[in-house]
This record gives sequence, C-alpha cells and structure tokens, in this order.
Amino acid sequence: MSLVEKIEKRVSQNCLLIVNADDFGYCTERNNGICECFLNGLVSSVSLLVNGEAVQHAVDLAKKINIPMGLHLNLTEGKPIHSTVSSLLDNSGMMRGKFGLRRLWNITKSI
Repeated sequence: MSLVEKIEKRVSQNCLLIVNADDFGYCTERNNGICECFLNGLVSSVSLLVNGEAVQHAVDLAKKINIPMGLHLNLTEGKPIHSTVSSLLDNSGMMRGKFGLRRLWNITKSI
C-alpha cells in the first residue's frame, strides 16, 4: 500500500485529528518513542528537526515504516546546518537560542 493510500485509509476511517510529533531527529530515544506512537496509531505525522543529533537515524526509521514527514523550521536552537546566516549565530557558531534571538530582535528594532 502506498503512502497516499495509507493516508486516505486513515482519513476514510473518520480521522478527525492529526497529531504531529515534533523534533523527530533530536535524539535516538525520542525517534524510537515517536515511531512507537506512530505504529500504535497515536501519531499521524512527524516534523523532522534537520539539525538534530539523530537526524539520519530518524530518516532511516521514517523510510522503514513510511511515516508522513514535514520539516521543523528551527532558527533558534543547536548547531546550524549551514553557517552563512551569521546573524543567527553566537560567537561559538551555535544558534543563539530563543532568548538570544529575542534580544537581537529588540536591539535591531531600536536602531
């Protein structure tokens, strides 16, 4: 059965709620828990955290069990996948975090 057919089957079974698991790729433990929830019908889809420590593990699992997947847009936490947007990074090359980004936003608004 194709992915589209699986989704259509779930919708035709009076699926009234889509539950998306966030941060897929953060770590192997989280990935395994999300997959367990998906296989038991508790989660409908996932958002891949592309800069997560276990992103390849997540991608491999998703391919294996055909999890519908989107992307988690992350502009604040962890190691960037590309370093050309230096305004989002601190001196160590990591993203500034939510509070750091807010401080930067407030500074640029006052200029």
